[in-house]
Amino acid sequence: MRELSKIILITGVPGTGKSAVSIKLKKNLKNSVILTSESLKKAIIGYDKKRKCKIIDVKIYSKELSKFMKKYHWDYIIIESLFAGKIKNKNVITCFVLRTNEKELIKRLKKRGYSQEKIKENVEAELCNYCGQEAFENQKNVIEIDTTKLSAKKTSIKCLEFLKKIEKK
Repeated sequence: MRELSKIILITGVPGTGKSAVSIKLKKNLKNSVILTSESLKKAIIGYDKKRKCKIIDVKIYSKELSKFMKKYHWDYIIIESLFAGKIKNKNVITCFVLRTNEKELIKRLKKRGYSQEKIKENVEAELCNYCGQEAFENQKNVIEIDTTKLSAKKTSIKCLEFLKKIEKK
C-alpha cells in the first residue's frame, strides 16, 4: 500500500501572502500540488454576496480531501486557505499561520482594491489572530510566521527550514 501524501496547511487572513508563499514552496517540494478553498468544488455550498466570497463547508472539504488523496498521489499537498487551520486530517504535518502587522496589511488590501468594510473586517481578524486561534485549536504542529517585512521567497525558505526539522523527528 502506498504512503499517503503529507499535508502542509498555510493559513492567514487575505494579504498575508498565502498564495505567493504556497507557489514558492511548491517549487521547492518535489511532487507537490497546491489546493485552495475552491479546489474541491463539492465543498462550495453557497456565495456570500455581502463579503463577495464563496462559502465552504470545512467538513465536506475534509472528506473530499481524503478522496483526493486516495485517487492521486503527491508527496506533498499544500492547502492554502483562510480556513486551512480547521481542516481535520491525520496526514497534516504542520500548519503555517502567516501574520502581517496592521499597517502593512491595510496597505496590501488597499492595493488589491478591497472595500473599507472588508479591510476593517480582515484587519480585525488579524488583530484577534483568528486564523492562529483556529489552527492552535485543531492542529498539532502550528508555526506562526510574520510576513510583514519578508518576501514570499524568504517566507517560503523559513517554511522549508521548519519542514526539514519536522521531518527529521
